[in-house]
Amino acid sequence: MLAQKHGSGSDSPQVPERRRGAKKLAGFALVLLAGASFYGLKTLLHRAPPSFPEPMHTVRRQGGLWMASSGAFSPDGRVLVSANADRTVALWNVQTSEILRVIRGYQQRVSMAAFSPNAKSLAVVSGRTLKLLDTRSGIVRWKLMRSHEFTGVAFSPNGKMLAVAVDNRVELRNPRTRALLRTITGVYSLSPIFTFFF
Repeated sequence: MLAQKHGSGSDSPQVPERRRGAKKLAGFALVLLAGASFYGLKTLLHRAPPSFPEPMHTVRRQGGLWMASSGAFSPDGRVLVSANADRTVALWNVQTSEILRVIRGYQQRVSMAAFSPNAKSLAVVSGRTLKLLDTRSGIVRWKLMRSHEFTGVAFSPNGKMLAVAVDNRVELRNPRTRALLRTITGVYSLSPIFTFFF
């Protein structure tokens, strides 16, 4: 028993040393962790901003205040239509950035425009008015007016339907006659519909 007690007493001075060694190791680990965190933060702060590719073409319009609300390409990609805040619609040559035609006659800003699949027609939304235009001449083929603003427009891939968003519903119309073919309801969101695709 005495030898056993003596043996346990001889090990006791090593316990504080082990604890001090563990504390030193923990402190060293904290220093390494803090250094790694600082280095990571420094690297993040000095990281160069992401680079973006240069534009192929820049389209500019001279004279007056002008801002495009939205834009859309023709099916062949050669013409760009811009719906403009100055109550006009502009057709642009994509390769040369030349304005091919400016269509006026709107009382409010033009918010969106869409080409038909054959590019012969252009659906244009301006406030509570929707117009279907002849692309070449700009002549209005028909006009549709509502008590609420139109918020979206798109042609079906075969060109036989024109989808129009108004007052939280989508109306499918015949592009030639503007006749209502179907109404899609059941949209429970309080926000208007702005974008949809066939």
